[in-house]
Formats: sequence, structure tokens, C-alpha cells
Amino acid sequence: MAKTPEITPEIALLQRYRAGTCTPEETRQVDEWFDAQENEGVPPLLRRRSVQEVNSAVLRAIRSPQRKRQSGFFFLKIAAVLLLAFMAGLFGYRQLYPAKELPVSYTTVSTKPGERKTIILPDSTRISLNNASAIRFAENFDGKTRTVSLTGEAFFEVHHDANRPFIVSTDQLHIQVLGTSFDVKAFPGEAQTKVTVASGKVGVYGTKLQTATKMLLPGQQLIYTNTTATFRTSQVNPDDQHAWQNGILVFKGENLKEIARQLERWYNVKISIPDANLQKEQFNIKQNNESLDHVLASLSLSGDGFHYRIKGREVQIW
Repeated sequence: MAKTPEITPEIALLQRYRAGTCTPEETRQVDEWFDAQENEGVPPLLRRRSVQEVNSAVLRAIRSPQRKRQSGFFFLKIAAVLLLAFMAGLFGYRQLYPAKELPVSYTTVSTKPGERKTIILPDSTRISLNNASAIRFAENFDGKTRTVSLTGEAFFEVHHDANRPFIVSTDQLHIQVLGTSFDVKAFPGEAQTKVTVASGKVGVYGTKLQTATKMLLPGQQLIYTNTTATFRTSQVNPDDQHAWQNGILVFKGENLKEIARQLERWYNVKISIPDANLQKEQFNIKQNNESLDHVLASLSLSGDGFHYRIKGREVQIW
């Protein structure tokens, strides 16, 4: 059951003074106390931390040796009474009813291997979520920033808001914008995190080390190497980087090990490549909504060739 804040004799005296119901002796005591505060000001008293301290200070001051009343400070005294009574009441209320932050509700949207989703955030930002990925965001963006957490890959079309930056947080990077479109690829266990800008300007900085913000423009891609904490940027075709939204796979100069990881997520399979040298071979292909068998055959033809076998959800390449 909630407690009722205590009305102390000191606060009751101030309330009577404000209401004009004090006895002549009470009025004299309060007037003399305010006279004593002329050189000290009210703020030192109001800086006290608790209502008990305020009350004690008021009582000590009222009972202190009297000073001659100066009526020229009448309006200042009234204002001070109101302020002091309010602050004392506020201190007491905070003691009895400590402020509690309202809990923030979060939503997590995830995709399985072979699945893609589109999400519209509370601020109208549109997110395309790639296979085996997850995005976490507040149900309402009430703060100074709009922050989301990403695991995997997503393409963002951020609704412009000059007063609230939009921040994408990954394990290795923070990506901050006001309103733009860009792709972020940050899968757990992979050696690199990639940010590719389609439109607008994007700022990127590390989450674990104090690094300067890297500014990216349309057509630029930043690659962060997780093991060495180093950045490098290059010019790319941004359409290739988020073609996956339309079911298109684009591989340019990627090694077979990296390609296999993407195919696993895309087709929900497990791929085994025992030959370490074969894992390092690089390939270049572009496939539009093709079967896994067709993609593997095209990869083999585009390079020095390899054999493969598909058995259910198990794939072997040699």
C-alpha cells in the first residue's frame, strides 16, 4: 500500500504563510528567516538531497537569532516560499516513489536458411532480411536515436529523420545514417563484415576499438576484417550487392569456401569441401533463381572444374 507523504511542521508553516493564515508570531519567524537568506540565496538550501534535510534547515533557520524585516523583498519571499514548498514536496515524493524507467519492448525478426523477409519499422524504415539472419529493434523509437541490432545480412531503406540518427549495430561495426539505403553483411563466424552504400552517405566505426568514422558514398563498399580490425574500401556495383532481394546470386572473385557458406544459407544444405586448395579457388558467376544443381554446374564450368554430389541436404564437392 502506498505511503502518504508526511506533512512536517515546517512545511505546514510554509503552507500557512503562503495561504496567509499564519499567526503574527509565525509570520514574523518566516519573514526573519527570509531576511537571513538575502545574502545567501535560496539555492544552497534547495541543493540539499532530501526532504528531511530541507525541513531541518528551515526549522534551524526559523529558530535562529532574529533579524530586522525588510519589506522590499516581499515578492521575492513569496516566490521563494512557493519554490521551496514545491522542491521539498518533490524531494519527499521522490523518496517515497522512486522514479522507474519504463521497460522498453523489443521485437526480433529472424529468417531460416532459404527464407527472406521484409520488415517495416515504426519509423517507416524498410528492411529486407536475407537468409539465416535476425534483426532486433524497439517497438517504438522514443529515444534520440533509432538503433537496431543485426546478425546476418539485410538491406536498409532508412526513412529520413534529421533529428534521430539511424544506427545499425553488429558484432564488429556500428553503421550510422540519417536517411539512405545500404546493405550490411555480418554473419557470425565469417572473417569479414561488409557495408555497401546504394544511396546517401553512411558513417561506419568499430564497436570494440576507438576508430575514426569512415564515411561512405554511393557505390562504395567497406570491408572490415574481423581478425585484424582493419578497414578497406573499394568501388563496387551496389546493385550486385543486394541483388539477393530479387533471388539473384552474384559471385565476383569469391573463393569456393565463401560461396559454399552462402549456398548453405540460400538452399538450406550442408556443403563439404575436403580439399583445402579447392576451397581457395575463386569464381565469377551470376544466377537468377536457379536450382542448386544448376548453380554448382555453372560454378564448375566457370573455373577449373570440380565434381559434386547432392544427397538430400548433404552436398560434397571435390
